[in-house]
Amino acid sequence: DLLLEKIQNAMITPNSLFSITCEQNLLLNGHTDLMDNTQILSDEVLTTQQSLSNQFYYDDKCCFYTPISSVARELQLGILSQVPLEEISLNQKALSQTLAIIILLFLIFCGITYFCIYYTVSKPLIRLNQCLTKSYDLTIPAVFNISGSREIETITKTLNRFWTHIQNLVENLNHEMDERRIAELNILYEQINPHFLYNTLDTIYQLCDMREMENAKEMTHALATFYQIGVSKGASCISLQEECTHAEVYLSIMKIRFDNFTYDIHLPEDLKNCITIKKILQPLLENSIYHGIQPLYDRQGHICIRIAPKENDLEITVTDNGIGISEDELLMIQNDLKQPFDSTKKGRLYGLKNVYARIRLTYHDPYGLTIQSDADCGTTIIITIPNLTHNYTQGVDPI
Repeated sequence: DLLLEKIQNAMITPNSLFSITCEQNLLLNGHTDLMDNTQILSDEVLTTQQSLSNQFYYDDKCCFYTPISSVARELQLGILSQVPLEEISLNQKALSQTLAIIILLFLIFCGITYFCIYYTVSKPLIRLNQCLTKSYDLTIPAVFNISGSREIETITKTLNRFWTHIQNLVENLNHEMDERRIAELNILYEQINPHFLYNTLDTIYQLCDMREMENAKEMTHALATFYQIGVSKGASCISLQEECTHAEVYLSIMKIRFDNFTYDIHLPEDLKNCITIKKILQPLLENSIYHGIQPLYDRQGHICIRIAPKENDLEITVTDNGIGISEDELLMIQNDLKQPFDSTKKGRLYGLKNVYARIRLTYHDPYGLTIQSDADCGTTIIITIPNLTHNYTQGVDPI
């Protein structure tokens, strides 16, 4: 059985030949070629044993020698098989082709797997990431419509519900903030110089008592115009022309009271219909008169209001030639303007902070006002607001 198994293993190809050797002598062979070359093959077998190798080449064949254990240990039995080189080459070629086909099929399988994963997982995730990046702007409605694997579609549906909830929360928050802003603005409007009415009425009374009816009549008409524009049918914004008229009426009333200053207003024709929040000039003019011009003793006071465009904004400049502000006091005022507005704290800066707070509440950053001044050289206050000129209607609040 052992010998038969060894012989079957030696027949590698259909045309393989075999022989049994004993101490380098051929005992049994199945082909005349082996008989003709007995001595040569015996020598090759001996060389193979000595070199501890089991393979050698003879003629156009590859010979394999396989030793066989025998009962008599002194006998050196073996099987010598001869395989044509052509058949070995054919087997190697067939193996190479088979291996190439397997590798090609494996690459095709990997490619199909890659594209399946890419189109069902990777690509939907990339699109999802792009949609999330675009949705950073909460003002833009976000709808995620991404197809892919079942897990991707589940994530998409969850994100849509989540984003809808976020947008509802943002809308509610914006609505609450708008209501709060409107309430704060209304409070600020109501707190602008209520004592001005008392002082003006007291001045009218004194004029009447002194029989200066023309001045009393002029002041009464100016006061009526002042509050008519100030009310402005409930709107918080009016045209620049109305705001300048409101400022001019106020200056005319104060000029009757003090008569120690002059004023001029420069409003270009093409800016008259621009929109502004109301009552931003009167508190600044009051500061100029009471804290800048009234302390003057050596010269006549003068106030100039000038409005000019600056890129996409408007600059409203109020300049006086009063006593000015020292450097330390100016720095304190500028720092104080940036603090939260407290309507319970009255004082010199109340009107300035009121105007600054309303501008910031209405137009936000970077709009507001700045102050430039030197001691004994007057003061300049610059208001910056956006240049709004479209869809203005009397009595309609555009903010």
